[in-house]
Amino acid sequence: MYEWNLKRIYDGYDSKEFKEDFKKAEELIKLANEINFNDKNNLEIFKSSFKLMQEVEKVIGDLFLYAELRLSTNSEDLESLKAFGSLINLSEKATVPSVMLSSYVKTFDNFLEVALKDEYLKEFKYPIKKIYDDAIRQLSDETEILVSKLEKSSGSAWSRLFDTLTSTLEVDYKGKIVTLSEIRNLSSDESEKVRKEAYLAELKSYKKIDKSIALALSSIKQEVTTLTEARGFKSPLDKTLEQTGMTRKTLDALVESIEEYYPIFRKYLRRKGELLGHKNGLPFYDLNAPLGKLSKSFTIEEANNYLFERFSLFNSEIADMMKKATSNEWIDYLPKKGKAGGAFCAPCFKLKESRILTNFDGSLDAVCTLSHELGHAFHNEVMWDLPQIFSNYPMQLAETASTFNETYFNDDAIKNAKDKDELIYMLNQSLVGDTGVIVDIMSRFYFENKVFETSKESSLSPVELCEFMTEAQLKSYGDGLDKEYLHPYMWCCKTHYYSTGLSYYNFPYAFGQLFAYGLYSIYKEKGNEFFELYKDILRNAGQMPIRECALKAGIDVEDKKFWRKSLDLIKAKIEQFLELTE
Repeated sequence: MYEWNLKRIYDGYDSKEFKEDFKKAEELIKLANEINFNDKNNLEIFKSSFKLMQEVEKVIGDLFLYAELRLSTNSEDLESLKAFGSLINLSEKATVPSVMLSSYVKTFDNFLEVALKDEYLKEFKYPIKKIYDDAIRQLSDETEILVSKLEKSSGSAWSRLFDTLTSTLEVDYKGKIVTLSEIRNLSSDESEKVRKEAYLAELKSYKKIDKSIALALSSIKQEVTTLTEARGFKSPLDKTLEQTGMTRKTLDALVESIEEYYPIFRKYLRRKGELLGHKNGLPFYDLNAPLGKLSKSFTIEEANNYLFERFSLFNSEIADMMKKATSNEWIDYLPKKGKAGGAFCAPCFKLKESRILTNFDGSLDAVCTLSHELGHAFHNEVMWDLPQIFSNYPMQLAETASTFNETYFNDDAIKNAKDKDELIYMLNQSLVGDTGVIVDIMSRFYFENKVFETSKESSLSPVELCEFMTEAQLKSYGDGLDKEYLHPYMWCCKTHYYSTGLSYYNFPYAFGQLFAYGLYSIYKEKGNEFFELYKDILRNAGQMPIRECALKAGIDVEDKKFWRKSLDLIKAKIEQFLELTE
């Protein structure tokens, strides 16, 4: 009842449908490998290959999704591990035609001009432009094929090691063994004693795995650096920006605006520390501590009903989708050993449904997290009728719908607080989220920069990584945190660092949060007529660069004025919090 239904995707690896799709993928890949790329400057060859590779991606994507979802709830699922390995081998066979398709672009004298005049291809203007950009930076065909084949025993293997170690880590807490997800969920417990003991137990547990994880992190970053430099990028950050269609001017405007507002966040943190009896700033273990009073906790049924009720007053389409998600077993709710920590939402194009993983603990924060993931699901909903290739939208815009939901959730909770104690509680919970997505995210951005700079020549030790993390936290949190109680091991519990294909999955969260605030301001001005504009932005997220998409809403993301306006919404909440707690 509280687990997602994966049988509608495939009823096991021995099911007729799984075997048929696996065979279909093999046949499609065989066809792709038979394409004759020797006939240069032939648009029909490019077009047929482009169509075929989309089909390959679609079928393999369904197969991989099933295995990945099963592993996310049981990292020791031997059947899924075996299937995952077979799928890696299968996808390797698609490496050659994929590389050849990209390389083929370079045989044209004026590829973009010719391609974008074609009636079929012009629909895919942005993805084709990205193929062209990738082709310009491509290494030799032989090298690209070798790199792709080696990935399963290099970056992907290190990433799987991280997932396995963290999902199976046994944390000793008060004489009992609990999971990492369970111990981290205690960071918002009502008892300071519980929060502190859980924090200390968490930090102690990392010593069991920190050497292995440090090696995984160093190896992944070294691989990324080597390949990005070989492909002509100045840095992995430059690659991420080009990869996601974001300008450096946009990133600078975002980061510099946030840094201007650090003093405002630190006022909130120091006041919270004082309210909890701390004299030297807020200890890290109390960052998520509740303030004020909210006597209610939520069962899963109550959380689902609460979200449907509150979002029904906001937008019927979003509310109806929430009802569909909770009624049709899209969600895996509860933490358990072997289950991945945190939360995520994955699109299933085969069913035109989403699957959502959470580690629900009954708190208001857990309900807010559920609303966040259901925001991702709504983004998926508005994309189902588009070609799947357009779902490859950048990280920054991937967080738009989720943080938009979260913004409404918190705004609604604050407006409907019953008394001063509840208002303080709601404000604090909202500011906990804002601080995490703005201030803590910036510490992760600083940390990742440092790791890339220092891991080029040799692997980094756990001691060095802990030093980098505390330096980064002090840079962003400043005197808002108690220097004696930071979180040096934050690099051990965040999966975002452990990918060769996706670096810097940190600042996109800040972008998404503040971009959602900007959109929410437009909603408050325009009311219900806003939602068609909103859906248009979501649908266009994978069809054009970030700035171009934002300009559809009249937002210039290269202008600090926009980011300051969004940050002022947080500032207003902090000022209200400070006034209420004087």
